Amino acid sequence: MHSTQDRSFLQQDGGDSHLPCSAADDGMEGDVSTPEASLMEFIIVRVKGRPTLQVSVLINGQRNGTTGALITLGGPGWVAISVDLPGEKFQVVDVTNTTPTHPMEIEVVCD
Repeated sequence: MHSTQDRSFLQQDGGDSHLPCSAADDGMEGDVSTPEASLMEFIIVRVKGRPTLQVSVLINGQRNGTTGALITLGGPGWVAISVDLPGEKFQVVDVTNTTPTHPMEIEVVCD
């Protein structure tokens, strides 16, 4: 910060209203949220009765992550979730209001 005797930085463009960027505080310091981050949803998928099993997770028929791991979705809404195992049954889930620290936990059933 500038000392009280060095006020030359305040006189740029004619007055005290213009501070250099380093001296300005817009109140946003430390704010890491972005509009994009607020649209993302987070899930963890597990196979019922086999919590440590690691297989591919299918979101709307496309591979997207592994069971037991945090999976990021592009936004809130209804998705069909299943795993890449014989006898798997997909389930349709409405994923909303999740965070990386509070993901939706989903168990899929396999015969």
